[in-house]
Amino acid sequence: MVSLSFVPNWFLGYGLIFELAFAVITLAVSLYSFRIYKLSGQKQSKLFGTAFLLFSLSYFIQLFINIGIIFELNEVMTLLEFQDIITLNSLAIFSHMVFFTLGLVTLAYMILNLKNKWVYIGFMALSMLFIFFSADRISFFYVLSSLLLIVISVYYLKNYLKNKHSRTILMVVAFIFLFLGHAHFIFLINHENYYVVGNFLEFFAYTLILINLLKVLRK
Repeated sequence: MVSLSFVPNWFLGYGLIFELAFAVITLAVSLYSFRIYKLSGQKQSKLFGTAFLLFSLSYFIQLFINIGIIFELNEVMTLLEFQDIITLNSLAIFSHMVFFTLGLVTLAYMILNLKNKWVYIGFMALSMLFIFFSADRISFFYVLSSLLLIVISVYYLKNYLKNKHSRTILMVVAFIFLFLGHAHFIFLINHENYYVVGNFLEFFAYTLILINLLKVLRK
């Protein structure tokens, strides 16, 4: 998720392919998680599936809007039409921020193993308030998502150090990759090259998570 100004021109088409891949893989992760929930009745699997369903929505919405933007960019545009593209780009960014953040909050709620649904609702409401009213929404999103991904990565790392399970290390690596794919936007000025690298990191991360769930189902 990023402003078009961060995306190299040569990567625009490839970016759509990555967004489609992210949307499909996260949807598959969500569906497999709900399947595990039906088999085991574990609340964590249900929350994990909900989180990845929100991730999938964030990518699908962004994908469809960006397809419209790229078609518009190929046309001869008036100033009004160019303003429409800026609006669409802002909508793609904002919708991704909202759904992706809600997904991360759901994962954080899951790993904290809290029983009170009002705490969950409160976390979601607070994060949305900050995104809606922040003076720099994009920077806030990347700071918040990076912090949440650190918390999630540490949780899985602690689990791995405790149980030494091969499936857990896949989750550690996956969420570290997701963290690296987000964190560079906080510190770096030249985002274009790192944006491309970040897409590959996210792809590997989601693939590892999907592989991990498939291993669970085979058990």
